[in-house]
Amino acid sequence: MVRLLYGMADLYYKTEKYDSAFLRLDGAYYLCSNYLDKINHHFYGNLNEKMEDEIYLKSYMEKIYRLYYNLYTVLDNKDKAFEYYKKATQWSDSI
Repeated sequence: MVRLLYGMADLYYKTEKYDSAFLRLDGAYYLCSNYLDKINHHFYGNLNEKMEDEIYLKSYMEKIYRLYYNLYTVLDNKDKAFEYYKKATQWSDSI
């Protein structure tokens, strides 16, 4: 579901429907952050499965923040854009 919402947000961004892009991106962010919170409380059969899920979700958090950065850049909100750029970089480094 995260991938679907992110994909829709990206499509809306590319077609300059920024309000719709923010809506879908907020949903993707909410789901992804909730899944990341729950990952430590979920029982995994082996460590590799947990690591794969964690890397997948972290990579989407990085993508989500990059898209927020792009949206705020287009809307000429440099402060917010820079804030999300830093967050995207932090997630990229954590992967």
